[in-house]
Amino acid sequence: MGDNRPDFSFSGLKTAVTKHVRESGLQPMQNGEEPSQPIKDLAASFQSTVVRSLVSTMARVAREYRPKTLIVAGGVACNGALREASRVAAFELGIPVYFPSPHLSTDNAAMIAAAGTVKLQAGERAGWDLNADVMLRLQNLDVEDDELRKRVRYRL
Repeated sequence: MGDNRPDFSFSGLKTAVTKHVRESGLQPMQNGEEPSQPIKDLAASFQSTVVRSLVSTMARVAREYRPKTLIVAGGVACNGALREASRVAAFELGIPVYFPSPHLSTDNAAMIAAAGTVKLQAGERAGWDLNADVMLRLQNLDVEDDELRKRVRYRL
């Protein structure tokens, strides 16, 4: 995160949490069990660190590029602490911020599962050599029905 680029990973933070759990002896909760105070503290600290990282990066990039609006979207957009911190940062920047409604703020895993289901039902299978491709697009651009293409906003 020290390179000032807006893309970053939380893998280091997750590794630190894993190490902390191992070293502190935190035990997983059993079904129906109330979380212990140390577990609550760890979760709150993790959330706080992630929210601060996301919002400070958003604010830094907004100061640099001076957008007319900010949009917080994706699965994280359901997080109340992130929404509130984003509102505060947007107010301080003098930029409006928008959030999709919570039922539209879904995790990418659901989108990928839906795309995979469509491909599977069409008989498409990937080989074992399939690898992640961040440039891969899911749109079905070869839909022949022009009317359908106009009405469908999200195609697989």
